[in-house]
Amino acid sequence: MNEQNPSPTPQSHANHLAQEERPDAATLAAASALLARVERESGLAPERTSLDVWMRMAAHACRAELAERMNETMRADRQAKAKRVHYLSMEFLMGR
Repeated sequence: MNEQNPSPTPQSHANHLAQEERPDAATLAAASALLARVERESGLAPERTSLDVWMRMAAHACRAELAERMNETMRADRQAKAKRVHYLSMEFLMGR
């Protein structure tokens, strides 16, 4: 890429999100969590991190968020003594 118009990087995109006129709280939280995770877990400066590492860190951040939500839901269900229904279908295990 030329010097006048460099290709965008995840770091420049995160900076752009932080500089938007009114980014919502979820966008800011996701951007800051991703930046922190990249710095903490990859040990690299965000501007020196490859796209592969950015994608891996984004996947890890999503997985952590989903696990936290799942644990909160399970905790609330236990406290409420909620009942669950489990269903196992064997129709696709016939070996055809």
